[in-house]
Order: sequence, then structure tokens, then C-alpha cells
Amino acid sequence: MSSPGSYHPSAAEVKTLRERTGLPMMDCKNALVEAKGDVDLAVEILRKRGEQVQSKKLGRETSQGRIECFKDPAGQVFAMVQMKCEQAQSAKNDKFMAMTKALARQAAQQPGEPNAESLLEQPDVDDPSKKAGAQMLEVINLIRENMGLARVARVKADGGVLGAYVHFDFQQAAIVRLEGTGATPELAYDIATHAVAAKPIAIRREDVPKEVVDKEREIAKEQAASTGKPANILEKIAEGKVNAFFGDNVLLEQIFVKDNKTKVRDLLKQATVTHLVRFRVGE
Repeated sequence: MSSPGSYHPSAAEVKTLRERTGLPMMDCKNALVEAKGDVDLAVEILRKRGEQVQSKKLGRETSQGRIECFKDPAGQVFAMVQMKCEQAQSAKNDKFMAMTKALARQAAQQPGEPNAESLLEQPDVDDPSKKAGAQMLEVINLIRENMGLARVARVKADGGVLGAYVHFDFQQAAIVRLEGTGATPELAYDIATHAVAAKPIAIRREDVPKEVVDKEREIAKEQAASTGKPANILEKIAEGKVNAFFGDNVLLEQIFVKDNKTKVRDLLKQATVTHLVRFRVGE
């Protein structure tokens, strides 16, 4: 039996709070009871419960997720975020999708350089009275699993040309910036599309970390030695394998995926790739 003076929210009040937060009816009812009918306080109570849910779920594997890219109407700023969660189905939840899109726009419009640590703490670009990460707590409270912001990137045109491609499953995406008289949005888009399909690890071979190249060269030498070829040609065989590695993994040396004949660098007539950002869920 309810204690004298306790608050009893109406079904309409509970429904309104549910529509505002997307949370289960019983959670909304309990929050309204605790807040004695103060809707804003009830929302805050639910958010705090989201923080509690989040802390309990920390440490659980988050191998699934979603990537969204925001492009400002003028094409001068592109931003991309990768959200992580536990289950593939959760990444298709309407609230999760809306949150990811909102954070991509936040990354594009927030002051200062965005990163995964600071973005959620920034004032929301739509409502500066709350943090950008407030919506995430609501989604955590709804889905009840571990999730978070995995990566964020922003690229500005600054006189260049931007292009981006998000794969239809929202599991892969890339942003490319070009400079030069031959730079066009169409070319930038084509190269971003290629980057998603071919997964380059660097724009040019000089950008590949030395430790990665050294490891590949070591593997190539071991493979060459196993062929039984004369010692005087083993180095050439090893270097050939290293060059093949660059051809598979360096953007400018890859074969363009749309025609399987032309190298990417040959597409860049009077244009230079200055920035490449590529995200893939699970990487």
C-alpha cells in the first residue's frame, strides 16, 4: 500500500515521459513517483540511473557498433564518429542511430579539436545546458548494455576539397581531403569509396610506421630464404615482397577498386591526397 501523501502519476504523465526518454513505462513511472511529478527531475533521475547501468556494464566486450559521418552544408567540415556496443542488433536501434548521428554533428560543430575523451563532455550544440553525452546515458538505460564512443575525427577543407563515403551497413567509412587544381568532390568521394573497400593503412609508403615495414621485411627475408634460391638474389626477392606489401596496403599504390587496372596515384592528375581517415567497426 502506498504511504500517505505519495505521488501517483497518471497514465498520461507516464506516457509523456516515455515518449520523451524512450524508456520502459515502469522505469518512467518510478522516476515520476520519486520526483513527485517534476518531469525534468524525473528525466535527470533516469539519466543518473543510466550512469549506474553504464558502470555495471563496463568491461563487457563491445565488438559491435555503428559509424556516422556529418557533412556541413557548405562541404567545409566533415566529422565521423564510431560508437561501440555489445550486440549488432543494438547498433540498429533507432535511439542508438540517432545518438550516433547527433555525436557526428557535435564533432563537426564543437569548438576545439574533438576526441573520444572530450566530445561527450562538451556542451551539446543543440542544448548547451546539457552535455553532448547525455543522450548516450538515455540509450544505455534503454538498451542496458555496455557502449561508448570508440573514435572521432574531424577534417576541414581549409582551401581543399573533401569527400566521404559511409558503407550501406554503417560498419565502415572514410573521409578524404584533396588539394590541387584537379581536386573535385567527385574524385574525393571516389577515393573515399576506394579506401573503405581496399582498407589502406597509409596514404604513401613513407607514412607506414617503420616497425611495420621492418616486420614485413623480416617476414619477406624468411620466406625468401625458404625458397632455396641463391643468396645473391634473396635480397631482391625479399624487396619484391615488401613492394607487394606496399601495393596492397598503401593508398597511392593500390589498384583502384572501380576498374581493377588503374593505380590510385594515376587518378590524381593535379591533385594530392593530404588526409585520409578510415574507420571500421571491429578494428
